[in-house]
Amino acid sequence: MRDRGFGPPALLVDANRSPREVAFRIELDELTTRSSHIEVLHTASRVEPGDSWTHRVGRIDPPLLGEVAGPAGFVRTAASGLIAAGIARDDIRIELFRGYEDDPDAVET
Repeated sequence: MRDRGFGPPALLVDANRSPREVAFRIELDELTTRSSHIEVLHTASRVEPGDSWTHRVGRIDPPLLGEVAGPAGFVRTAASGLIAAGIARDDIRIELFRGYEDDPDAVET
């Protein structure tokens, strides 16, 4: 997508235990500055005093899932995670988009 200079908007959620464990951090940050349609959301669950970390702190959790979206497979997984976290099915909203390889009509919550 970066090399072609176009493509659908994309969000990469890069979850790590600590800032020191982020693979390709410099390259990923450069990718976002060079590509207006690519965003990287870094998150680390264990940030120590003195770490130079300006990104999200915490695990992938229901509030984070509320910030992201993806193809039907991702939506199914996210919805299952929300239900497992105790969110009522009636409180979960999903959007279906055509054009993904898997069948968006198969999404069930």
